[in-house]
Amino acid sequence: MTRRFRHSAFVRRRPLYVLVAVIVALGSSCTSVPEPLAPAPTTKPMSWLNGCWQSASGNVEETWTQSVHGDQLFGYSVTTRDGVRVFFEMMRIDITADAVTFSAYPRGSGPTVFNGNVIDETTVEFVNAENDYPQRIRYARTQDQLKATISLLDGSQPNLWSYHSCTAQR
Repeated sequence: MTRRFRHSAFVRRRPLYVLVAVIVALGSSCTSVPEPLAPAPTTKPMSWLNGCWQSASGNVEETWTQSVHGDQLFGYSVTTRDGVRVFFEMMRIDITADAVTFSAYPRGSGPTVFNGNVIDETTVEFVNAENDYPQRIRYARTQDQLKATISLLDGSQPNLWSYHSCTAQR
């Protein structure tokens, strides 16, 4: 016994389906189109700091991650000696239209806040004259290297770290 496909109900209702489709199409063309959202910025300030950075000796690793909106960077630094952690620091950089600030949490305590000055597209400097040491923190990116320097306000007693990307060795 073969079943006969009964499409007669669909064929009889087809004009109704077509009419509904035309009404929906015309109705949607009469509605206002919302304004498009402002385009997202193509670059985020200080995105050059993003990533995992490691000293040549391998005993210092510093990692920075930028927030989705680009207005904050979160970092941490770990120093090891003979495979044992001897120092760690959490860091946060806040970026607003008016200011850039660096908050340091050495060994988890703090924050100690430094006011920032973006020197150029790959260099930033933070200062806090009231802090005992450091009073100045400077980051500079050159191609595949990141250099971090801490010192007193006048540049004396400098400590310099030269980092390369952690992924370069993996």
